[in-house]
Amino acid sequence: MLAALTQIEELTARMNRLSIDAFSDAELLALQQRREAITRAQPVFDHRVYQRITSQSSPVALGAKSYAAVLSQRLRISSSEARRRLDEAAVLGPRTSLTGEPLSPSMPGFARGQAQGLIGAEHIKHVRWFFRELPGFVDFQTRENAEAQLAQHACELGPEAFRTAAAHMLYLLNQDGELR
Repeated sequence: MLAALTQIEELTARMNRLSIDAFSDAELLALQQRREAITRAQPVFDHRVYQRITSQSSPVALGAKSYAAVLSQRLRISSSEARRRLDEAAVLGPRTSLTGEPLSPSMPGFARGQAQGLIGAEHIKHVRWFFRELPGFVDFQTRENAEAQLAQHACELGPEAFRTAAAHMLYLLNQDGELR
């Protein structure tokens, strides 16, 4: 694992030194498209790390009052960013049952799309909004079907179009709206 991380660090430093002068604009965009897919897939490993830490250690043992504080201090990120990462790991990362059996992620379609580099942070932000807004009366099977359909849309659409699709699905599942 450490050797692979060293390779990533070395390759990143090497790429940062390379000239882009010989590339056309179209080639640069194709290059960026590939790099974007790599960037989108990077959190998959992070989810595994955060799941492991939160399931096998206590934040106090790691020197803080909460897991978000642990990440905030060690990674030098804001506490809100740390909470976002932990929340995403909880739904997109692997899980373990009480008896130790491995379980698939809570949002398997989005986890797959992220691992393939097709789903980015903005897509995930919008799907989390969708499930926060989805009323409690929507049954488990419908929620699972919605996650699968939304994951397919997220793999094919940009974030703005995906947000529109998610809002439309929310309307279809809750046409009466909320009492205010």
